[in-house]
Amino acid sequence: MLLRAVSLSVSLGTKVGIIGANGAGKSTLLKLMTRELSPTLGDLTLNRGARWAVFAQHFVDQLDLYATPTEFLMSRFPGAKEAECRNRLARFGIIDHMAWLPLGKLSGGQKSRAVLCAITWSEPALLFLDEPTNHLDMETVDVLASALRDFGGAVVVISHDVYFLERAVSEFWSLRDGTVTCFSSLDSAKRHANTRPC
Repeated sequence: MLLRAVSLSVSLGTKVGIIGANGAGKSTLLKLMTRELSPTLGDLTLNRGARWAVFAQHFVDQLDLYATPTEFLMSRFPGAKEAECRNRLARFGIIDHMAWLPLGKLSGGQKSRAVLCAITWSEPALLFLDEPTNHLDMETVDVLASALRDFGGAVVVISHDVYFLERAVSEFWSLRDGTVTCFSSLDSAKRHANTRPC
């Protein structure tokens, strides 16, 4: 069993970073929390009234690479005006001609920005982010960390980016040997995640 005896909760305002070795179960835990997977034992409760959004590690697989960022937003938000979509994209650095290029011609960071734009537009109370900094430059990582810190809702993020985690979250879940241990210090969580049992 990949995860066992896990008892966790996330409330409004909680900012959690999930860390652990590759294969420890980080993505599995996130998929359980987003109901992409069902637990084999135990219960999982998600507030029915809570709006939530997911930034998947392999988000590119979910994009129509022939669509433009503007078309991507208009498909996600039926009835949205072209000008509103372009204005929102501009806040994420997708400006001028970039808004009309096929997503397949944009860089990984630009695609990430388009997806993050759509996520914020949906105004979720709970954000699940799986390796959101993979394609971002340092300036954008700083902006994202600051935005998550100031966000009034809850955040659960998987990241190997220590710089980002130190600036974005205040609680750390360390996965090791099928269990999850909570820490308020990233250093303590890292030591736990990297310690091999005797």
